[in-house]
Amino acid sequence: MSNLDPAEVFRQEASELLEVLEAALLDLCDRSDDRELVDSAFRALHTIKGSGAMFGFDRVAAFTHEFETAFDQVRKGVTAPTRELVSVALAAKDYIRALIETPDETDTIIGDAILDDLRQFRASPAPAAVPQPRLEIPPAPPRAAGWKLYLEFEQHVLRNGSNPLDLLDDLCQLGPCFAVPLTDDIPLLDALEPDDCYLKWDVTL
Repeated sequence: MSNLDPAEVFRQEASELLEVLEAALLDLCDRSDDRELVDSAFRALHTIKGSGAMFGFDRVAAFTHEFETAFDQVRKGVTAPTRELVSVALAAKDYIRALIETPDETDTIIGDAILDDLRQFRASPAPAAVPQPRLEIPPAPPRAAGWKLYLEFEQHVLRNGSNPLDLLDDLCQLGPCFAVPLTDDIPLLDALEPDDCYLKWDVTL
């Protein structure tokens, strides 16, 4: 009789599948028309979702389901596997790994932001077979890789114990981070509610 912990079996299997997923996504950057790469990525996601649900990793299964739904549009040819989509998909892959390995340290706000980005791509149709004119524009000069983020929270986010600064701290741990608070919506003192969140942030990561 096997003494293997089912959860540990899932973690090992998921780790291997995430490596397959990462390799397929990276190769798609250079071979966006390779159907085998798209199918390989989709199969990895589908297996992680199913196994996660089976072994009680409900957050993994729920998040991966959304990820899989977005990538299914690529598989069906509705959405193109652009470099921008691949970048978001790689971030989603890292979030799945965090949900599996360190679930208690994983912020749902980050996962929700990634899913919002994926849903935007789900609504974007694939380009026509004829190259778009913009693809013929000479490439821009090389620049440092990174992200430009706009953070806006529900006005009552502080009342349920959430702290937007925790997300900023998490972002700063990912690499060099420059956050600029946007104060345009802060009311005058007599109209200000002390437990409402008025600040927004522009973040360069």
